[in-house]
Amino acid sequence: CITGSRAEYGLQKQLFQILQNDSEINFNLIVTGTHLVSEYGLTINQIQKDGLKIEAKVELLIASDSRVSIVKSIALGLLSFSEIFERLQPDLLIVFGDRYEMFAAAQAAFFLQIPIAHLSAGDVTQGAFDDGIRHSITKMAQIHFTNDEIGARRVAQLGENEQTIFAFGNPGLSQDQLFDQLLSKQQLEQRLEIQISDQAINILVLFHSITASIFSSEILFRNILSAIEELIISPSFSIGTIFFIRCNSDNEGRILSQIANEFVNKYNNYCKIFQSLERSEFLSLLKCCKFIIGNSS
Repeated sequence: CITGSRAEYGLQKQLFQILQNDSEINFNLIVTGTHLVSEYGLTINQIQKDGLKIEAKVELLIASDSRVSIVKSIALGLLSFSEIFERLQPDLLIVFGDRYEMFAAAQAAFFLQIPIAHLSAGDVTQGAFDDGIRHSITKMAQIHFTNDEIGARRVAQLGENEQTIFAFGNPGLSQDQLFDQLLSKQQLEQRLEIQISDQAINILVLFHSITASIFSSEILFRNILSAIEELIISPSFSIGTIFFIRCNSDNEGRILSQIANEFVNKYNNYCKIFQSLERSEFLSLLKCCKFIIGNSS
């Protein structure tokens, strides 16, 4: 199995734990992407905290957020994944979704003739590279697990055998008693070292680059922040705290994070920014906010 970012780790965690605890399965977890980078919260620590054994690490991120750097990261991933797969000789590779880290792993497995099971196949994402990556992985995979019947029909339209398509549902939505594990307001405040107002309006901002758009994500994000700024200075709008979470490692990601940092520093009495949050922390914080502004994971 592969995990490369917070975008899919929380959705796969329970699956990883089930596979690791099954004595009939030789489970190997490969960690890559932003999990290994302190700039994005070094979330490999959370994976280890969750009790998962890591078989290998693949460092593929380049210190740039240009489109060329993404291509180079995929190339580095291809080299590393091929060597790891050659050593492990897996009977099956499980990949999730539509990130370029998964794309690199799937390509390596495809050419090494390692069967691929693709989770969250058949989805649609607007304004991003995701669709091209996701559907490419579908064509390389032998088993397809979709989030719903619509996704299953879409995979079939891509020419895949219907007997290999399973409308399984999103594994991240089947975690046992997930919402019973939410932190209380007091627990959340202590863990994140924040204060959450019960009276004023709290906002969660989570904006990522629109990778396949002709429009500048930077301009779009600045427009969003201008609107938020108007709310802050408006005497008729009672702002509590505006919580930001850093962008993923996509093109323009670093500039968006820099803009967010500048805004948080300017309005430090109202804003707080996090590199990353655990799934339980994110959902607990979301519960305390009036609304969320953003476009992705």
